Amino acid sequence: MRRVGLSVVFAVAILCLGTGAAWAHGDKVKTDPKKNARVAIPRMVSVTLSEAPVPQSQLLITDGCGDDVTGEVSVEGETLQASIGEAQPGKWKAAYRAVSAVDGHPTEDDWSFTVQGTAHCDGDSEEVAPTDETSVEPTATADEEATTAAGGDSGTPNTSGSEESSFPVVPVVLGGVGLVAVAAVVRAKTAS
Repeated sequence: MRRVGLSVVFAVAILCLGTGAAWAHGDKVKTDPKKNARVAIPRMVSVTLSEAPVPQSQLLITDGCGDDVTGEVSVEGETLQASIGEAQPGKWKAAYRAVSAVDGHPTEDDWSFTVQGTAHCDGDSEEVAPTDETSVEPTATADEEATTAAGGDSGTPNTSGSEESSFPVVPVVLGGVGLVAVAAVVRAKTAS
């Protein structure tokens, strides 16, 4: 009876820990350039997801003049990347729509960063002062991103929660509660 009880405990633990990966879908792990960074005009913009996206996933980059500067979009492993065509400095926006190649779950999100230099938008000039650092602005925390998504200035919903890899808190907590419950049942049966 004790062996059966321990087997059940281990089975529940494995199932609960395994659900963390299934809940992750294709969430954003990191971006290049980072959110809110100040950089020189990049040759490539990319987002790395927690699961590989399908090749048909989309990445759209707009420059400081609001023009689409997206070149060729490709997938390398978990990274969705786009080359950049001719572009102007200023506040850039990157937005993606990806479908996980693992479970078919769609995700979409966006982030902004600033490209230094003088923008020439239809005759207007706008200068963005350079800095010594290329990517020094801190990345938003999960709370800041959730606030932006809730009331935000962004038309695209934020489904990621963080620039860094997300830890599956809910499955781990549920797994722990399940393990305690199973252990209590096993102990009660063993004591009988």
